[in-house]
Amino acid sequence: MMQAPALAGIFYGMQTLRQLLPVEIFGEVATEDIRWALPFVEINDIPRFKWRGLHLDVARHFQPVEFVKKYIDLISVHKMNRFHLHLTDDQGWRIEIKKYPKLAEISAWRDETLVGHYRDEPRRFDGRSHGGFYTHDEIREMVSYAEQRFVTIVPEIEMPGHASAAIAAYPWLGTIGELEEVPVVFGKLPDSYNAADPRVYEFIENVLSEVRLVFLTYNLGRIARILGVRELVKRLKDSLSLIFSNNRNPLSRFQWKSQNIGKQESAYNDLIWIQMVIFRKYAVN
Repeated sequence: MMQAPALAGIFYGMQTLRQLLPVEIFGEVATEDIRWALPFVEINDIPRFKWRGLHLDVARHFQPVEFVKKYIDLISVHKMNRFHLHLTDDQGWRIEIKKYPKLAEISAWRDETLVGHYRDEPRRFDGRSHGGFYTHDEIREMVSYAEQRFVTIVPEIEMPGHASAAIAAYPWLGTIGELEEVPVVFGKLPDSYNAADPRVYEFIENVLSEVRLVFLTYNLGRIARILGVRELVKRLKDSLSLIFSNNRNPLSRFQWKSQNIGKQESAYNDLIWIQMVIFRKYAVN
């Protein structure tokens, strides 16, 4: 007999049941001559953590939908309930944004990829074009697939740094004005969203609004409904303004000295909160 206060508990109980059977239960083909017997046991189980998740970086190395689904299967069989999907970074943008089509046409592709470490000399590259992106329908398909396995997909949209792929498609987003293609190297890259340009905040607002509608789950959707996308972007803008108010070089990567405390430190923490709250604060409630 299996009992649980919610369907998720029954689902996790079924995973425990599978783990008690011979390992062949996890195979993809029928196996003969296996004694399918269960031990006589009593198990009382409860998760220690509300947030039990794994991360997949498809921004730097794109993976097709079927791979992502297999990853979700592995998450669910281990009774994890959060899937942190890293969708954008310097080396690639992996979600279709209809208002900004160049994010799929340009930002989703790079000419080649660094082989080895960023500091290796001479640098070596694989010489192969790499890229891809998920359409709205593919995202919804993955979200539905995950929800059926009691997994919530938590999308990550990087800001204000790690934005070179987006800047390559729309150079006005950046501060240097020299980026012409998606970077093929990893490591620390110099450009970031231009905190002094109002168009950047409009871009972020439009992107987050579209991401929210596509995912339509209670993670990003919930924070956007609670704060509102406009309020979320306003907090980002206010935080960036404080951070850069006493710094003529907006490209400095938040290199703080010991005396940089008070409002600037508070603003930096608020900025981190804005980005991380999408992944943690409201998704665990």
